[in-house]
Amino acid sequence: MQRCAIYARYSTDDQRATSIADQVTRCRKLAAELNLEVDESLIFSDAAVTGTSKGRAKRNGYHRLLDAIQDRICDVVIADEISRLTRSPAEGGQLMEMVEETGVRFVTTDGVDTDKDGWKLHWLFKLTTATHEVDAVSHRTKRGMLGQLQRGYQIAQPAYGYRAVKDVSPLGRVLGTRWEVDESQASIVRQIYALRIQGHSGAMIAEELNRRGVSPPGQHRKDAAIYWRPTTVLRLLANTVYRAKFIWNSSSFARAKARRRRKPLEQQPFDRPELRLVSDEDWFKANPGFANFGARVYRPRGGGKKLFSGLVRCGSCAALCTVGNGSGKGSLYCPQCEVACRVGGQPSWIGYSSVAAAREALLWTIRRVLSPGPVQDAFHLRLEDRLRDGPGHQLAALKDELASIDERLARLKHFMLTLRKGEEMFASEFNNTVTVRDSLVARIERASAQVVKIDADVIHRQKTADVMSVVERMIDDEAVEAYKLKATLRRVLSRFDLVARPKRGTSVFRLGLVPGVLISDMTGTPVADSHEVVFDVTVSTTARRPVVWQVCAEPWVPGAVDAARD
Repeated sequence: MQRCAIYARYSTDDQRATSIADQVTRCRKLAAELNLEVDESLIFSDAAVTGTSKGRAKRNGYHRLLDAIQDRICDVVIADEISRLTRSPAEGGQLMEMVEETGVRFVTTDGVDTDKDGWKLHWLFKLTTATHEVDAVSHRTKRGMLGQLQRGYQIAQPAYGYRAVKDVSPLGRVLGTRWEVDESQASIVRQIYALRIQGHSGAMIAEELNRRGVSPPGQHRKDAAIYWRPTTVLRLLANTVYRAKFIWNSSSFARAKARRRRKPLEQQPFDRPELRLVSDEDWFKANPGFANFGARVYRPRGGGKKLFSGLVRCGSCAALCTVGNGSGKGSLYCPQCEVACRVGGQPSWIGYSSVAAAREALLWTIRRVLSPGPVQDAFHLRLEDRLRDGPGHQLAALKDELASIDERLARLKHFMLTLRKGEEMFASEFNNTVTVRDSLVARIERASAQVVKIDADVIHRQKTADVMSVVERMIDDEAVEAYKLKATLRRVLSRFDLVARPKRGTSVFRLGLVPGVLISDMTGTPVADSHEVVFDVTVSTTARRPVVWQVCAEPWVPGAVDAARD
């Protein structure tokens, strides 16, 4: 007598617990028609698990069935459909090989029987149909989700600061889910942005929230964290919904899936003005790395007890330099290059500098920019040009830049549609360019808002401001918290790189400063000039005590120091 097993499964698509019993009933009926007796110990099932390859590890019943086949405990397997066994082409092929190798017989209630001639063609047709259904359901689901977004509804769990509200028709049918602001959490979100803009790091903000006993996001989940983590804070800050934009396909899961499949990821923004919690300007201040995404971005971490920790970058690899601890707490170096050199990944590295040298380079640059001289004269001329030309000149330049970016996006779309290879590279560049465009649109909005703000009084205050003494006192005064000063410096500095160590006691820093931003911060007026000034600053000393620093510098010429170092 042949031993007969039954396998039943329902997926996460329908979530019907009675489906297992229904399938087993139909399989028993078919077994009776084939004069087969079902062994009660050989009824296997999996509930609420997909039949695709990603769900295979969770299908314990399916694995027990395969073990029973390999151990020849069963001779016949009955299932309701091939799709109940698998929706994976690779898995379906392995089951076909199992039929050839072990002689097991598969029978389904919709007509597949491996004992009949031509069963392979029938099997493959059913398997192809099951696989296609997965793609079709996925397509219909995505189309429905996009439709809900276009109608103003949301498709995900509400972010921290919001709660979900269902819209119901007069007949009781759920039309969709909207988010509305949860003011108790929204106030925390605004505080987090304020702290970040002031210069707090993610760790400092998390520590403050935990100290105050603020519940973190996801408390409704069983495995939720019971405290704020720095990464939780940084993910919250980077969520575009707080600036009234919900981005379709922006999740880390969607990006990872696109990379794995080597397919472009098409993102689509949806405006949600009713969900705005912070202004675009504050959002970009809290996420400085997004301001010029796509190019190398000056993006200090902010926060910390040491001013130069996370402020200076390595001129070789662009990684953030570290301020040493312990006896070497005054050292400044790139840990990434040091390790790479130690393990043979690169032949040499720039080496160690010092915090004192970085401070001297920073002070020299600020003095050069703010003291009377050619740099300040050029700054005053640009201010006069700005007053004469009016804000329309800057707006026109920004709009021209926006038109250029739109042309670039159109070309990238064309490449992704016409080229078969390199889609992932183009998709990454496309997403980066979209982010640059969003940042530029925000700058245009800010420039438009400043049309009436930039007047003769503002220009006069910025031309006559004496901020040098204030800045020197801030940098030299250890009573000023590092994070507060760093919050100012990260808006003022366009770059701060350790680019060379020609000899012992000598360091070369490349410093870029935007004087208009610094003077704007110090005078409390709008930014009237965003011109960048860059110097290569050489700082040197000897072993003699007391320490005497020698500083010299020259305007940066691209490639000059790099060529000398190479």
